Amino acid sequence: MPSGENPFSNQWQTVSSRWGHRLHAMCSYMAMFPPNLPHYFISRCTEPGDLVLDPFCGRGTTPLEACLLGRVGIGNDMNELAYALTKAKTYVPPAGELTQRLSQLAQGYQSPPEARSLLHEYQSLSGRVAKHQQQYPALYQPGMDKEDWERLQGILTKLRQKYATLPGMPYYRDEEYDRTGLSSENGYTEDHHHSIWLFFHPDTLRQLVYLKSNLGSDSRDAFIRAVVLGILHGRGRFYLSLPMPNTFSLTPRYTLSYSYRHRLILPHKDVFQCLKAKLQLLGLLGSSPRKKGIKKAVDLDSYVPGEALKEDIRNLPEALAPVLKRYGRRPRLLVTSPPYLGVIRYGLYNWIRFWFLESGSETGVGLDDGHKTPESYLAFMREAMRACHDIMDDHSLSAWVIGYVTARGIPHLNLAKAVWE
Repeated sequence: MPSGENPFSNQWQTVSSRWGHRLHAMCSYMAMFPPNLPHYFISRCTEPGDLVLDPFCGRGTTPLEACLLGRVGIGNDMNELAYALTKAKTYVPPAGELTQRLSQLAQGYQSPPEARSLLHEYQSLSGRVAKHQQQYPALYQPGMDKEDWERLQGILTKLRQKYATLPGMPYYRDEEYDRTGLSSENGYTEDHHHSIWLFFHPDTLRQLVYLKSNLGSDSRDAFIRAVVLGILHGRGRFYLSLPMPNTFSLTPRYTLSYSYRHRLILPHKDVFQCLKAKLQLLGLLGSSPRKKGIKKAVDLDSYVPGEALKEDIRNLPEALAPVLKRYGRRPRLLVTSPPYLGVIRYGLYNWIRFWFLESGSETGVGLDDGHKTPESYLAFMREAMRACHDIMDDHSLSAWVIGYVTARGIPHLNLAKAVWE
């Protein structure tokens, strides 16, 4: 290539960020890049059967896009959530196996008989308004008559007390605290009860606890687990939680004040029906209605399985060696976006998903996004690039997506330029 000539363009930026296979939308994730970016490089720089690596893969966008294009996508990330999503996307089980396993799990769950009358009373009182709240923001919700809503809270307390006595359920104590004050003043702490009770109807929560205990490590269960992570919280017919305005995990104290201020209702969701509907939306269990203007592929005709790892980038050459030996070749392309400089706290914003994974990463300890100074970040990036150099093929290409950083305590910094230099 002549000096100064760039064979690439920013053509990928002209494609809608909503373009891509439906599997990319399995679960929301902070600071992800759109699938059209890795698609651009994979389609131009590799051939079917080549290995494509993303050492900081996040929710698995690069490895999934590689697998969809007939390449072997390899994703690595220390984040337990990222690993769970990438593991599912790099080995998609046949639809028949997913249907069979989901049916088996559903048949194994039963609501406690002693709670049926309370469940019926709660559903009768809340059903219509709860459905409306899942569809529209709090500003446009019709709300509920205050007297009926307070009656509903009484039924909810009785349900929680019954479900809290069942095996495996999180601890619950009905202690009084100011539910109406500001989030900084309402006095809520986990001394009252596990904060997870604030987000899910008791029967929905018990179904989640059941799935936590019964989902194993095979490819079917890994995929179902990842789909659960995608529907845990948000607002809409697939989501299982209180209808909150965001799909990242809000703090318990804020959620408590917000829900009382808007008289939000915990919807009684059947997790198995929501899973089935989400799998259908992903194109894995037959066709599903498509929203106007959104064009997403559902076929897996060219898909080949990939690999998922959960390693410190500095240990990746050693960890990946057996995998590369099995394939008999090294990656020809690397597409990645490394963690930025102390900007995003993945553990904090995903604590509900980490609860479901039973992971110790709720606080973000040990993740690669913890660098607080430019010096420590650049030292880490030198180590990361050295490790990737040891992994990649001698004639490979690498695309690193690095942006500007503007955050409290960090001066405006062009990270891409600093890393390049």
